[in-house]
Amino acid sequence: MKIDLTAALPTWENKNIVWLQLESLCRQKTSVRWELIVCEEQTPNMFGEKRLIEFKERLEEAGCVRCKYIPLSSHVPLSKKWVIMANEARGTSFALCASDDYSSPDRFELSHNMIMEGHDWFDVKKGLFLNLRRFSTTTFIDPTGVEGLTMCTRTDIVKKLKGPWPTSSVDKWLKVSGKISNLYQHEENLLGLDTDGANSICWTRWRLYPDNEDRVKYIPPFHPPEQRFEDILPSEIIDKLKLNFLEKKFYF
Repeated sequence: MKIDLTAALPTWENKNIVWLQLESLCRQKTSVRWELIVCEEQTPNMFGEKRLIEFKERLEEAGCVRCKYIPLSSHVPLSKKWVIMANEARGTSFALCASDDYSSPDRFELSHNMIMEGHDWFDVKKGLFLNLRRFSTTTFIDPTGVEGLTMCTRTDIVKKLKGPWPTSSVDKWLKVSGKISNLYQHEENLLGLDTDGANSICWTRWRLYPDNEDRVKYIPPFHPPEQRFEDILPSEIIDKLKLNFLEKKFYF
């Protein structure tokens, strides 16, 4: 079976939020044949293969032709997880799917097409961030042209990466170690978003943008929001996020 794109979804201690990315994958609008690979440590706070199977039918309706779960017996750095998943991947393109983000419906279509046109890397210059505890928002705008969102690369590039495995600046490591030079960056906002407040990595990013519209201080690369999260997320997902996170202190 020919598979065009691998959606690689690593997660760790994120059972409260990984469903958000899965919901967005169930809403992909694409002709691309894609697979989903989830890689996760087996801990009390894991999402688990059983819950993943609950999404299987809806994922298939969105074009997913293969779903694989990789359980890990001990903690593995994110950098090494990408390679573990790439070694199991069958797709030509390799979409790096963060467990606390919501991918736009056209993500796979856009990114795979750019990889097929000969680019080594696809990302997006700007996008909306939503703080889950406060429901404040900001638009991230990549100031360098090489630090975008919604990343995708070629699977064969990731397969060739070797340790040592960094625990920070992993995106930069991917590009440098993979010798990526032919990068395509999409300039406009997509109908997806990134979140703060539920993962176990970026605990302090929310301090770079204000609590509400009355506080207008934004610290670049974060800027006043160019989109509304209500125009991106279905109402039932907004309700679930508010129930689980609004005004609750997870990692703050």
